[in-house]
Amino acid sequence: MKQIYGTTEPAAEMFMLFKEAYPEDGLPAWVKSHPDLDARINRLRSDNRN
Repeated sequence: MKQIYGTTEPAAEMFMLFKEAYPEDGLPAWVKSHPDLDARINRLRSDNRN
């Protein structure tokens, strides 16, 4: 995403919206099968600093 668009912030924003819209146990299965949302958001935002 960063290579194509120059940023990963839209993905971080999408995961922030998931955090706001769903309680932790109400997340879609494809979201729960990976690292928690905070870890994803932190990783995406750290990629933008590099």
